[in-house]
Amino acid sequence: MFEFLKGREQKLIEAIENGELEKLGPLLNKFDSQSLNSPVHENQTVMELAIHASQARALALILSKGGLPSTPSATGEPLTALALTQTDSLGLLSVLLAAGADVQQPDSQGRGLLQLCVENCNASQLPLHLSRLQQHGADLNSYPALLINAMQQFDQPLIQFLINSGCVLPELPASIPAESTRYANRLIDDYQIRQQFLQR
Repeated sequence: MFEFLKGREQKLIEAIENGELEKLGPLLNKFDSQSLNSPVHENQTVMELAIHASQARALALILSKGGLPSTPSATGEPLTALALTQTDSLGLLSVLLAAGADVQQPDSQGRGLLQLCVENCNASQLPLHLSRLQQHGADLNSYPALLINAMQQFDQPLIQFLINSGCVLPELPASIPAESTRYANRLIDDYQIRQQFLQR
């Protein structure tokens, strides 16, 4: 009996890692919710295995079968924090948030998802990740370093995204380039005009 269960778990692991959804669905039906949220391989749950394999569709299927997005990883980190370190971070994060993952939950070092996005996402992907977090209740103003860092680097697309998303200008350090401050203030003026127009 033990060998049979071991073989079934191995098939489950392989289906997850290979993204074989047609095999994964029937296999998941043989596991109850408690099993799905308990370690199956090297102290990792099936959700964590799917995240490490960057298999967002497999993760979504697992969650739909009873996996819980609040289940911690083998190292005690939130699955959302783990997702941000993977290749398909946006896809994985989106699936977890859609399943009810807590957008406010920090990692073991006290870093929130906004900060983790800055630390793990490349510049072209950062606005997409921040937008997804905002859609699920994250307050971009709660992490002023977002706008400060963008202005220090004079990252015009990111500055524009943040201001158009409702970020207010925090107290700025002297190291902010003058051209960046002028650019941000111009965007803020435009944003406020649009908001006044919409409120009429």
